[in-house]
Amino acid sequence: MKHCVQLLVLVLCLILVSGNVLADFQKNKIAVLPFNLQGADFETEDMGKIVAEWLITAFVKEGRFEVIERKLLGQVLEEQQMIEAGLVTQETASEIGKLLGVKVIISGSVMKLRDVVEVNARIIDVASASIVTAESVSSRNVNSLQALVVEMADKIIRNFPLEGYIANRNETRVVIDLGEEAGVKPGMKFLAYKEGEVVRHPKTDEILYVKQLKTGMVKITSVQRKISEGVIIEETSSDSIEYGDYVKSMNELSPPSTARDKKDRTVEQHRDIPVQAAPIEPPPRIAPASQKKVVSPPPRSNLSSELQSYLDMLGGDDTRQSRWAAKKLYKTYPYEAEVLQEVNRVLLQGYNSRLEDKNHIDAMAWLCKLLANSKENRYMATVQEVIDRTDSPKIKKHAEKAIRSFPGYTGT
Repeated sequence: MKHCVQLLVLVLCLILVSGNVLADFQKNKIAVLPFNLQGADFETEDMGKIVAEWLITAFVKEGRFEVIERKLLGQVLEEQQMIEAGLVTQETASEIGKLLGVKVIISGSVMKLRDVVEVNARIIDVASASIVTAESVSSRNVNSLQALVVEMADKIIRNFPLEGYIANRNETRVVIDLGEEAGVKPGMKFLAYKEGEVVRHPKTDEILYVKQLKTGMVKITSVQRKISEGVIIEETSSDSIEYGDYVKSMNELSPPSTARDKKDRTVEQHRDIPVQAAPIEPPPRIAPASQKKVVSPPPRSNLSSELQSYLDMLGGDDTRQSRWAAKKLYKTYPYEAEVLQEVNRVLLQGYNSRLEDKNHIDAMAWLCKLLANSKENRYMATVQEVIDRTDSPKIKKHAEKAIRSFPGYTGT
């Protein structure tokens, strides 16, 4: 009997200890590779390393990342004989990431054409060796390039939202289980939500999608080492935010560029996008924000639950879901304005990524057809950009066919 009691006490202690470990915030472990140089007449041959250093500094200051130390990174690159410019591909970057024990690798290039310097960065998922998203900045002035790279780092950071729980609620104030160690800062806003309907595969029973039901919004007012306190600034209904709700940090739109900024620099993910949406809370998933003219996810308050589900699936990690949702959305004509804005945004993000994935390619093709089928000429520029820039012959083929449906298309 005494032995059983001791064993029970030991098991309880182990549960408590493991619970504490799980409660500790785990920083995103990333590595930033030296950027490749393309072009000639750079002011220094180390420009690629300098850009990488600027990014590393920005990530470290954010507080939510564990960045691999440069010396260790250099040793791994040298051992793997990948230190020469141009030898780092998605696959080799994934190999390096696995050796370093990181989830994400950030690589890219610095290109110089005449008097314009352009920096391109790619976020590579180590597990799948696929590009999650890409960002780019360009400038005619190398002195302003550092500020642009820091701004690009901010865009990249938004792909890593902080996620936690409501640990306490007292009237209009809440405590969340994320603090300084996680990179939380006063003024940050968090979306509060509960998990809803679970969609499973009909044959494998694999969970394909879990719907997230928004309960409100919280603004952080004070931060401690492991927790933060905030005030409830929005609730979907009376007392909808409860103890145990999930929280996720929200995208904050960058302040608008001044006329001087626009003259001296270009910050863009693709090109200017002809559609703008008012700043609102993000959807359950966090997608990379485009730059200069920011295209944020459109409001969804007036959409049916069915359309909301399709939009949530559209930009998710499961490309089979994305393809299915894109096809379903295409068949919902006439289209809601919010649907068109979100489709426009997702297409601009995705027409040159995951091109090894047939489901993703099919999804992008459906989105081209959807925008063209809307007959709204303001989206013609998006489809034309896909034609001009995509590396996928199939997406280009469908875009070329789709663009003819726009009333303003002249064939030139």
